[in-house]
Amino acid sequence: MINGFWHYFISTIDPISNLGFSRALPELSISALPHWWLVVILPFVWNVLPTLILWVVYLIKPTAIRPPLPVRPDHAYPLVSLVIAGRNESATIGQCIRGALLCGYPNIEVVFVDDNSNDDSVAIARRAALSAVHRNTAHNAPRKRHHM
Repeated sequence: MINGFWHYFISTIDPISNLGFSRALPELSISALPHWWLVVILPFVWNVLPTLILWVVYLIKPTAIRPPLPVRPDHAYPLVSLVIAGRNESATIGQCIRGALLCGYPNIEVVFVDDNSNDDSVAIARRAALSAVHRNTAHNAPRKRHHM
């Protein structure tokens, strides 16, 4: 049994508090009381039901609500330049560059700026860029630009 301050907030989920309403709801829904229909049912139908219908249609067939985006040629996409700065990043630079080049955006260039590394970061970056470009061209994807 809920009482006091919490009853005010939790009464909507308390089955004892809702018992009377749950018994009255079927009777009110089949009754001819005009205020019931004007106050409860009509605003629901007018405001909520169209939104629910559109949401369900969008879940089932999104192109019925929003047409698909037009297919653009690769040169129509703006060029995105990704600048990666690093020093002694040989452990992670390969994955970073491959991930950037294989992200799926068709018009991207990756610029790796090396800050006088002591390890083989530049060589790994070049190999990663070439392997990603080779993988994209093997799958008929557009060629990505890379600068080292």
